[in-house]
Amino acid sequence: LEVGARAGSHSVVQRWQKIRARAPDLIMVQLCGMSLERGRRKLATGSDPDALTLFGELPTWLLDGNACTSRPGRRVVEGADRIQAAFEEVLAQAETKQAPESVA
Repeated sequence: LEVGARAGSHSVVQRWQKIRARAPDLIMVQLCGMSLERGRRKLATGSDPDALTLFGELPTWLLDGNACTSRPGRRVVEGADRIQAAFEEVLAQAETKQAPESVA
């Protein structure tokens, strides 16, 4: 599974063109230190056009990076559940698209 990072390494800023080149199946945004609402505002108003285009083309999930992915406790489990839901949705869509047509 290509996630655009290396295990154990610090997060780095990546250009949207580089992300597009990886041909992702979905985009999952987890803005560190930002609530879900603040992250939505930042992405809607501060994202470059390449990001907004990619968000429109692919399933895009925004997680509360401040609460659901970076602090130990129950909310990390909620974050993991949301990540799993995103993957399951994309897999279900892929199966529907690849299902063979029935022949009458």
